[in-house]
Amino acid sequence: GTLTPDRKMYFYSGHDTSLMTLQLVLGIPQDEMISMVKPGSGMIFELHQDSKSKDYYIQALYIDGSSPDLKPVLLDIPNCGNICSFNQFINITHKFSNVTNYEQECQLN
Repeated sequence: GTLTPDRKMYFYSGHDTSLMTLQLVLGIPQDEMISMVKPGSGMIFELHQDSKSKDYYIQALYIDGSSPDLKPVLLDIPNCGNICSFNQFINITHKFSNVTNYEQECQLN
């Protein structure tokens, strides 16, 4: 894919609540996400393109801040798996991309 301007990576920093919100958007069960988010944890979203079909895919990885090696592990996105077509990823996250009532949308229950 092409990033504008000419970049190979975007980096965002946040807190445990930012990671929990991302996991909530992806549909990860609350009991799993609460036990996952430790200080120093992070999420990586990689965009891949199939060389033959030219279709795009998203791979999500999670870094557990409490693990000794901080090695990223593949994250299984509910209803998508660990390799998610770009279109399916957009379908999963779309309802959160143009939110006007943040208090209602950000409730954990």
